[in-house]
Amino acid sequence: MQTAKQFGALTGALVLSAGLAASASAAEWNMKVGGYMRAGVLASNLNDDYQGQGVFQDGEIWFTPTIKLDNGITYGARVEIESFTTADQIDEHYVFIKGGFGDIRIGAEDGAHYNLHSQAPGAGWDNYADNSYIATYSTIYTADYATSDSNKLYYMSPSMNGLKIGLSYTPDLGSSGGKQGGKMTTNAKAAGSYGGAYAFGARYSGDLSGMKVHASVGYQHLGLDSVLTAGDEDREVITGSMSAAMGGVKIGASFKTDDMGKASTDVNVATVGITYSAGAMTIGAGGGTSTTETNGVDSESNNASASISYKVGPGVVVGGGVQYQDVDTQTDEALGVVMGVKLSF
Repeated sequence: MQTAKQFGALTGALVLSAGLAASASAAEWNMKVGGYMRAGVLASNLNDDYQGQGVFQDGEIWFTPTIKLDNGITYGARVEIESFTTADQIDEHYVFIKGGFGDIRIGAEDGAHYNLHSQAPGAGWDNYADNSYIATYSTIYTADYATSDSNKLYYMSPSMNGLKIGLSYTPDLGSSGGKQGGKMTTNAKAAGSYGGAYAFGARYSGDLSGMKVHASVGYQHLGLDSVLTAGDEDREVITGSMSAAMGGVKIGASFKTDDMGKASTDVNVATVGITYSAGAMTIGAGGGTSTTETNGVDSESNNASASISYKVGPGVVVGGGVQYQDVDTQTDEALGVVMGVKLSF
């Protein structure tokens, strides 16, 4: 019943927007092409059984066709293509409808709480947030990817005095990457799979005595279809973040707690960072801890890094940093140096 209500609320908003667009329009389609590409190299003290050096790259190309009708409502689509070969070659891809009522999306998109969440600030080459993707053992992050870009119904409110609220519903996590899906399946779902996930997020951004402040909170619940092993249960994830900025200095923190859908397991991540920006240069530092508790036994990853970025031209940023990581499951502590370039177009 709860799922039906959530579905009805989102589809009701969709039908309303369609009704508002009934009049003829002389509007024309516009196509925007954008994306990013980033690449870097990392050298570390890891030897012996480890690959101590590496070359990394990541990128996407985005296609966004839109049309704005005479009534002010915009219809459009978004298709993101990965720059490397992967099982999920097409990343987010969805149809959207925007107007004074907010933003409705249907298709492969991240959860509403994910899009309202912020991670701890950094200069872009850090291992305590997943904005660089270049690290020794791994990065830690507070974003929730539990439903990733599975097909969704998604709603984001307009800003109301700095407050935005988002809701999303994911019928089936098996559609990760947004499978085509032209009909409902009659096959029983596999034991241990999740479906009927709903997410809520809220974010406030505003000024307080000349200081720019930000705070967000998110929640996602994933329903367990059927038990596969003892201890399987519904999965719950909670995220949050806050930051304050003034005079080129920004400080912030974020967290995530995830019960992983297991009675015996909990994952808790907390990060903090600070940046200073002056003109084209940004310097940052921070760190965080990711703790996985299984049957009362903790396993930790402690990350810290400092980095610098410099904007050399429109959409062109170069930089680098130093990273440190201590992981309970690894024998050696890792110390690495990274350099790279980021292009935004």
